[in-house]
Amino acid sequence: MSTKSAKQITTNRAGYQKYFVLLPLLLAVLLYANTLRHGFVLDDRAVITQNKFVQQGLAGIPDILTTFYWQGYWEQNAGLYRPLSLVLYAVEWQLNGGEPFLFHLMQVLLYMLTAWLLYRFIKRITGETNVWIPVLVTSLFVAHPAHTEVVANVKSADEILCFLFFLVCALLVLNTTVFNFKRVLLVSGTFLLCLLAKEGGLLFLPLLLMLPVWFNNQPAKGVLFNWWPLIVVAVLWLGWHQYVVRFNGSTPLPYTYQDNALVACGSRLSQMATGIAMLGGYMLKCIWPYTLSYDYSFSHIPCRTFADAQVWLVILVSVFLIAVAIRYRKVYPVVSFGVLFFYVSIFLTSNIVILIGATAADRFLYAPLLGLLLAVVWLAFNEAKRWQPGLVYTNPVFLFLLLLAFYSFKTIGRNTVWQSDSTLFAADAATGSNSARVYYN
Repeated sequence: MSTKSAKQITTNRAGYQKYFVLLPLLLAVLLYANTLRHGFVLDDRAVITQNKFVQQGLAGIPDILTTFYWQGYWEQNAGLYRPLSLVLYAVEWQLNGGEPFLFHLMQVLLYMLTAWLLYRFIKRITGETNVWIPVLVTSLFVAHPAHTEVVANVKSADEILCFLFFLVCALLVLNTTVFNFKRVLLVSGTFLLCLLAKEGGLLFLPLLLMLPVWFNNQPAKGVLFNWWPLIVVAVLWLGWHQYVVRFNGSTPLPYTYQDNALVACGSRLSQMATGIAMLGGYMLKCIWPYTLSYDYSFSHIPCRTFADAQVWLVILVSVFLIAVAIRYRKVYPVVSFGVLFFYVSIFLTSNIVILIGATAADRFLYAPLLGLLLAVVWLAFNEAKRWQPGLVYTNPVFLFLLLLAFYSFKTIGRNTVWQSDSTLFAADAATGSNSARVYYN
């Protein structure tokens, strides 16, 4: 092939590659356009339609910023402080009252923005490895059926906002070459917004500090020296969080088995074993969403012990993946980061070390899903490159396009379930869930 022909091919590829980002953006619209006619479902009542602070519109924002998450609805303090999504709802209520259309439209728009930022983030960390990886990972993420709960249920704007601001922060950290007050203030402010969206944003802190080490080849000490303000922001936010939920006239209520079914497992060892088994289920669901439900509370998930083979299988697989991720960090940085991203971001909601206010949920996979998708897709193309050298590696592309089609059809079908409480309750009761709450509803 002549030099001129090679340059022409490169130019043509660069020409159509700039349109790749349109695929996940279009998917976000097409897959969730049917939610624009949906009503309010489940906890939308507590955070929107019967929330006294949200219904005050802009006037309710000061109360939202100084009270625990559920206080606008009831006095049961669950130890949560997530004002950012409530502020968004208050603004939307000010603009359009209680009409659900605007709320659902904002969910779709935020999801589109997340897709665009995610594409840019993956393109930044994968470099020129393969042009298909960013668009396929982003598209698979957007189309994954587990995300229907996040996009179709307005209450889950906290998940979208937290992850969205993490992506903004991650891009800023990766692209910072000159450190000055304005730059550090911008990154710190973005990270604070992530924390104000959801407490789980705190787990993004170590991941943000990992990024320059993994992909900019910066020494860990240098990263800590440059980005110590992020740690300060986290400490200040944690102090304010604890003041609001513990010392501002209310005390968090202890969780019961009705909140988290693992409480009914008896011993702490049984609770840990059950959490580990659930982690295995999350890992499998990342690639193959075998079952979806709005509720996995008592007694959908059976209690486990360390005598169960499944528990040890998950432990062995996890130890192996984490060891490989650390051992081959410099050889396969994308895979390494993807694996560690999954385990770090799902740490809190796994219920292995700390029991939270819910047993399990599809929405808990929202951010962690990215990690395993990134690792799997990158490995598939890397292996294809070894066995099928060339400019385009067709086998992984077709394989992931088939998977994308499966995700898309399942997501469209699952979206219709979230139209109202009645459609959701009837559908998930019919799928054979063992949750007492599902049958009660």
